[in-house]
Amino acid sequence: MVLAVGSTNSSNGVYVNRRIITGVENLSGQYGSDITLKLYFERVQKRSGGDFEPTHMMFANFKKEGAESGGGGKITGWGQAFRVALLLEKVGGYRGEIKENGTIPDEALESLIGRECFVLSYPARHREKGTKVTNNYQVVAGPQMWDRDARGLIPGDEWLLKEFARELKGGYVRDFWREEEPAPVHTVEDPGF
Repeated sequence: MVLAVGSTNSSNGVYVNRRIITGVENLSGQYGSDITLKLYFERVQKRSGGDFEPTHMMFANFKKEGAESGGGGKITGWGQAFRVALLLEKVGGYRGEIKENGTIPDEALESLIGRECFVLSYPARHREKGTKVTNNYQVVAGPQMWDRDARGLIPGDEWLLKEFARELKGGYVRDFWREEEPAPVHTVEDPGF
């Protein structure tokens, strides 16, 4: 699958955008996830005029004892909240700990302000309506990221595209909108009228 970086010519609607974080709102516990963060970015000019403030919501849960059977349990690992650890370390440069109850220290969130990052959006299928919408990929990349294949640092936008493609191939991005293949054209032989 070919994935475009910030190109208006993306054949599949996947875009990576460079952003500067201007604010972080911790909404943890409000949306049914252990961690919920809302990132605010520098205002962006619209092609049609005017501007808007892009945002990015991140939702994640820690790995917990008894979680596979629906229990809350004690936090035993990062689980999907690893993406938040990645954000704090690779974008914010935060080196510290998260509290035992899973809350993120204010200084960790403040470390993100003014930092450059890359975010990816992709075409998705709306859960209830089945219509096409745009979703944000839940992983945010720093300016440079470690690439296990290259065994070195690569630009964050390239890393984010590779990570998205890997998760898409692995079936982890379940709502990705795939254009339906056109139905084959059936021709009727000349009936001889």
